[in-house]
Amino acid sequence: MLVDRTDPRLHVIFYLSILVIVATYAYGMEYVLPQVAIATFTGSFLDMTLRFVKDGRWLFSKGAAISGLIIGLIMTRGQVWYIPLVAAVLAIVSKHIIRWKGTNVLNPAALSLAVTSFLFPIDLQLHHAGHLEGGARLYFAYSYLRLGSWDAFVLSRHGWIGSASAVGVLLLGFLAAYEVRRHILALTFLTAHIGLFIGFAIATDQDIIVRLSLEIVASGVLFFTFFMLTDPPTSTATEGGQLVLGLATAVTAFALRLALSLVAPSLPCNSLLFTLLVANFSAPFVDRKAVRISVQRRGCGFEIRGSSPS
Repeated sequence: MLVDRTDPRLHVIFYLSILVIVATYAYGMEYVLPQVAIATFTGSFLDMTLRFVKDGRWLFSKGAAISGLIIGLIMTRGQVWYIPLVAAVLAIVSKHIIRWKGTNVLNPAALSLAVTSFLFPIDLQLHHAGHLEGGARLYFAYSYLRLGSWDAFVLSRHGWIGSASAVGVLLLGFLAAYEVRRHILALTFLTAHIGLFIGFAIATDQDIIVRLSLEIVASGVLFFTFFMLTDPPTSTATEGGQLVLGLATAVTAFALRLALSLVAPSLPCNSLLFTLLVANFSAPFVDRKAVRISVQRRGCGFEIRGSSPS
């Protein structure tokens, strides 16, 4: 069977594989490859088996491989073998069961990890950046080692092994989002998310650079933005819908981040994953109701046109 090399899902698999290599270099092969391989193989094989039972054909699912790679890359390094296995099984089973009009309702990787975080004592970097006054190594470096804000910014690194290189995630992630035509969604969310935490830092008299280090670079937000929020089956397709959903998701993530850190800091969940599930449920409605927006090039600038939804 010929492989369609123009399929954007193949490119996403390639970009995620590069991040696996980067994580292997940063954390060590024995702490990265086992969990990534288990999640990817389990997800792919189970999906092929379920498809064979249903259709009588062995079909490789690129979406299942992507879900497995994301599961392996989101978890902190060195997970016990059965944790990525269970997470992959939950992802694929949910993918085949929770469907509406022939497509996924929820992001399989996000749903499985949200459930897995309650089943096992795994560290998904709860609330994704420590408490509001700062998190772990970054805050220690800034406060006690008396490093400057930008030095602390460079030191920031998240527990999700896929975020070992923020620059790599940003570059490869934008390419992935652009190829699946969800770059407007990603950039809208990221811009709004950054703006909200800049406002929070100003309102609470905190160092803006350190706050952004915690909330953006050291939080897994970049990986979430470009590789999870932009999942085509569970996100908005129209340009207007992407703008609306991007803004709404940023506000929801910000509110849930503050609520969990202030009210339930010990709750074993990650605010980004639960925000994504809310966005998944909202996406079809947003696409139907959002104003149709098109961006067209005009000379040296751009013209944005809008029309009422049909």
